[in-house]
Amino acid sequence: MNYFLDKIKNKKSKVLIIGLGYVGWPLLKTVHKKGFNVAGLDINKNLVNLYKKKNKKAELYYNYNDINFEKFDILIIALPTPLKNKVPDLSYLKITMKLLYPKLKKNMLIVLESTSYPTTTDEVISSKLQKKFKIGKDFFVGYSPEREDPGNKNFNIKNIPKIVSGKTTNCKKLVKSFYSKICNEVVESSSIEIAEMAKLYENIFRVVNISLSNETKEICKKINIDFNEVLKLASTKPFGFMPFLPGPGAGGHCIPVDPFYFNWFLKKKKIASNFIETAGKINIKMPKKIFNQIKKVFNHNNITKKSNILFLGLSYKKNIGDLRNSPSLEIFEYLIKENYNIQFNDDFVKKVKLKNKIFLSKNINSIKNYKVIILSTDHEYYKKVKFNNSNLIIDLRNFIIKNKKNVIRL
Repeated sequence: MNYFLDKIKNKKSKVLIIGLGYVGWPLLKTVHKKGFNVAGLDINKNLVNLYKKKNKKAELYYNYNDINFEKFDILIIALPTPLKNKVPDLSYLKITMKLLYPKLKKNMLIVLESTSYPTTTDEVISSKLQKKFKIGKDFFVGYSPEREDPGNKNFNIKNIPKIVSGKTTNCKKLVKSFYSKICNEVVESSSIEIAEMAKLYENIFRVVNISLSNETKEICKKINIDFNEVLKLASTKPFGFMPFLPGPGAGGHCIPVDPFYFNWFLKKKKIASNFIETAGKINIKMPKKIFNQIKKVFNHNNITKKSNILFLGLSYKKNIGDLRNSPSLEIFEYLIKENYNIQFNDDFVKKVKLKNKIFLSKNINSIKNYKVIILSTDHEYYKKVKFNNSNLIIDLRNFIIKNKKNVIRL
């Protein structure tokens, strides 16, 4: 145990990151910059080869059989844990543990970073490993949830407080020691289950409040009140209030998914939580609701299916190219399915394939050629766009500050 701690302290431990997506790849680069010997593994051969081209010295693998696992001390798992039909899909994690099990040696540390429900780490990792090892004595297990905010330049792995937990006290000491070398601040959890729940709660908190803002905005429309001004005024309160902007819905891997993750877990335990489930449903229904509102605007303004329409922004949030659970992409798909004459611009998403057709991002300077502009994702570079006064602009993000007759906010 002390020997392991000394190896981490002196950065002599060799680290393997399993899963090189939005979480794993930035983590690998940070661990490397901090002076650790680190390698990466991802079964996506194309992704690995792409990274190898850009980082020729990086030690990267796409085949488990190519790796000598005995030379690694720390394994960090950052694999996707999606929902399928509102049921958690832990297949990536389970398959990985099945492949790892015969290759593991004593005195290794496994840390799970993926989002999941409480008890996942214990059920999928610890319960399997304790058949072969004495956890806390000759093998160590921890959980440390990722807290990435893609596109936010103010926060990164180093300056976001890092929650750490372990199966035993010794496990937590090792997890804390490792992440203390990478992150500016480490926050200890008394158990893995509490850390797992904290991660879910962070995201549920967000989706609940976004859903509240969206529902309140719909109510305000019906009683002829400007919700944007309501939000602006409420935000002046210096305590007890946090503004959440309404929009076409929350996207990304975690935020729209986690309420249903947690709800599945609660139903398994026969515990009711109507509030969280309702918030999740409100969020999921937003893109279809916005699409129907857009069609009403079209009908009111004599916009036909032959009218030239430009859709601004497909990613789920500004300044990134991430399409996972993107409400903007979903709205765009609805318009495609209804056979509207529509194109898109998104400098972060160069192309997208829908209905067996590839759509390429159009130059933003061609905006004057379109009769209708739908602004769905508020990328920063759109602030420089000179919107033509002759265009009908449908603003889904309250992005265009000036009140113009041709701007309709939904």
